Amino acid sequence: MRATRAIVTASLLVLLAAWVAGAREPAPTTEDTVKTTLEVSTDTPPEVIIPPPPGQENAGGSPNQTDATAPGKMTKYVVQPGDSLWDIATRFLGDGARYFEIVEKNRHRYPSLTSNPSLIHPGWELDLPEDARDPAAGGETAFASPEEGTVRVNTSLNIRTSPWGSIIGSFHDGDKVSIIGRNGDWYKISYNGQTAYVHANYVSTARKAAGQTPVNYPTNPTSDAVNAPPVTPGEGRFGAPPCTPMPSRVSSEFGPRNLMNFTFHYGIDLPVPNGTRLNALGDGVVTAVGFESGGGTFVKIRYDNGLESFYCHLQGYSVSRGQRVSMGQEVARSDNTGQWTTGPHLHMGIKRNGAYVNPRSVAGLPLP
Repeated sequence: MRATRAIVTASLLVLLAAWVAGAREPAPTTEDTVKTTLEVSTDTPPEVIIPPPPGQENAGGSPNQTDATAPGKMTKYVVQPGDSLWDIATRFLGDGARYFEIVEKNRHRYPSLTSNPSLIHPGWELDLPEDARDPAAGGETAFASPEEGTVRVNTSLNIRTSPWGSIIGSFHDGDKVSIIGRNGDWYKISYNGQTAYVHANYVSTARKAAGQTPVNYPTNPTSDAVNAPPVTPGEGRFGAPPCTPMPSRVSSEFGPRNLMNFTFHYGIDLPVPNGTRLNALGDGVVTAVGFESGGGTFVKIRYDNGLESFYCHLQGYSVSRGQRVSMGQEVARSDNTGQWTTGPHLHMGIKRNGAYVNPRSVAGLPLP
């Protein structure tokens, strides 16, 4: 009994000592509490995280973004220095004239594309159309070094922006071709400082003679590329129709009018649907291509006979400044671009000695 009392007493003394020791510890201050909280919470508050500027999310990364579920399919592209929408459309859509599709998909993010699609900035991230493909992902083979080929045709061989793409020139029998790769039945070539395509059936090389590659025409061609007349060289010829096909009427003649505050119309308007093929009126040289706010996308050509043509409101062009063109060669596609238009058509102006003249006064020019 005496032993039990001693144990209880000892326990009480230990508890009392602990209580006294705790009472001597100073109570934590408000400052200490705040300090402890800050030391434990080290994450940056979400509201101070600054997102990158629009279009810069992938700056420094790969410019080509592909869909892992569909090899070769492109979904986005980050603009690089020196890029143009025409070049991007040529690379990933196979046709530079489809640049307007990229504009439509991105104008909500980059409003300036609406008024000036020729101005894009490095770092912009562009959404691409559904059928965009990365040419490096397959289907196209690059040669280790250029190979020489010889054209073998009776008339002429069309040079295109892509397999069955827009025609940008022509070769003739015996012409030499610098082949840099292959895409199916087509040779990828170097042409006037750019890449282009010709059908392998009409080119002989050390690997394969001409005439051994079947020509499989598209089952649903989206243009008149297959049936387009051949482009032939010449000096001074003039008189090709500006459109293929031509409309049955002119929607606005040359001369005085009262529309959009303009009192004189320095050309004629041909009412043709968007995407209609537009041709060089004769043999000549492209003097300017580009975009302006009023007339939209345009092409200017000076012909060997001294006349000049001005096409505007275009969907896109398939020629470049300084390029030699032949009578009847496709140079552009029609559309409704620019502010000075009320519907799809081609505005065609003709200059003689630097002054606009009535196109109907030009001899040999077929008009409705």
